[in-house]
Amino acid sequence: MQLTQIQEQIENNPWKTAITIRKNNHTIFENSNANVIFKSASLIKLGIALYIQEKKAWHNHQYSYPI
Repeated sequence: MQLTQIQEQIENNPWKTAITIRKNNHTIFENSNANVIFKSASLIKLGIALYIQEKKAWHNHQYSYPI
């Protein structure tokens, strides 16, 4: 993926994203939020969302019957 494509994916979204890409110990890409400190609650929410998504997928798989 090209750096411009990465930038398009992470900029101008309603949520905050921070990213730094390093190659050979040199920063080759860093967005405007790279130095922003995010609250850990955001990470906790991501973990809960993933858990719920996996449970729903498992539940849907349990009750799907092949035709």
